[in-house]
Amino acid sequence: MLQFPRVAFLCTLIKREVIEKIGGLDERFTPGNFEDDDFCLRAQLAGYKTVIAQDVFIHHFGSKSFKADGEKKYAERLKINHKIFVDKWGADPDEIWLKQKPFNHSRNLFISINNDEFKKSFERAQNNIKDKEFDLAITELGLAIEKYDTSDKAYSIISKEDLLLLSANVSLIIKDLEKANMFLKKL
Repeated sequence: MLQFPRVAFLCTLIKREVIEKIGGLDERFTPGNFEDDDFCLRAQLAGYKTVIAQDVFIHHFGSKSFKADGEKKYAERLKINHKIFVDKWGADPDEIWLKQKPFNHSRNLFISINNDEFKKSFERAQNNIKDKEFDLAITELGLAIEKYDTSDKAYSIISKEDLLLLSANVSLIIKDLEKANMFLKKL
């Protein structure tokens, strides 16, 4: 095994323990690119190592599915996801691992992958709020409201009224008065 800071997720084994501790891939990188860098960084910050098996050969045609829509769209996606990574961590992967540039260590490492859609969205919203990513939080809170009545767990986590009030408050933080008013009218 060769310890390496960044591993591409073309063929990856991840211990269940790691996923239970830091959750899944950050879907803001959908459909892909930089989600593996983000996961590797979160895993390392949680105390895990990323390694490459040296006794395995995998033939991989890099980025074929991403390039199916053309090189231009692929380049645009790379640029978008690079910005998302830098906005999230305060530095890009090369700066973090190769240049040892300081980055935002205080981020929440956990990305919920709960099967209960309400709980997943609510947990993600809580993390977004802690990380002061209020635009992302309001999106997740909207999803949590949509899934509230279909969840067996929602009532034991937060009342619908408190969820709507939280959503209104986050809307006020991002100065979206129209959305805040919408949530308040549902109370």
